[in-house]
Amino acid sequence: MALASVLAAGAADLDSCRSIDDDRARLACFDALAAAAPAAGTGTAPTATTATTPAAGAGQLAPATPTAADLFGRDSSTAAAELGAAAGVAPLRELRATLATVDRAPDGRLRLTLDNDQAWAQVDTRYSDLKPGDAVVIRRGAFGSFLLSADRGRAAVRVRRDR
Repeated sequence: MALASVLAAGAADLDSCRSIDDDRARLACFDALAAAAPAAGTGTAPTATTATTPAAGAGQLAPATPTAADLFGRDSSTAAAELGAAAGVAPLRELRATLATVDRAPDGRLRLTLDNDQAWAQVDTRYSDLKPGDAVVIRRGAFGSFLLSADRGRAAVRVRRDR
């Protein structure tokens, strides 16, 4: 039975989809597997790279969802870009938000909550007088770091995302 052999071969793919933590990327993985399953009575399966998805738009080809093995050993930014592309999510160059809360840790570093409920923590020791209500921009820095600066032009502080 052709369907049984396809399903047996796809069990490893299902496991790799299950291992993806990001909800959108995991759903895109399962959608690609469903698109690759043979239609009832045909006995053949289209490849995941030829399936169209709503994210790809009508008539466009959706990228194949990378498996855990495809991503193993890749740097995190490349892996994230590949998963984002497969899920139809374009990477951001910067994030603009408003500070909801600004607290200081015992060591004096800032703990920031944005209006989108993301939490960021300062990792350098540069002084900053950020306060709730400030409009901020977070940009990618070197070596996977992030820089947060107020729209009013003050010096940037290096931050990491906590939530």
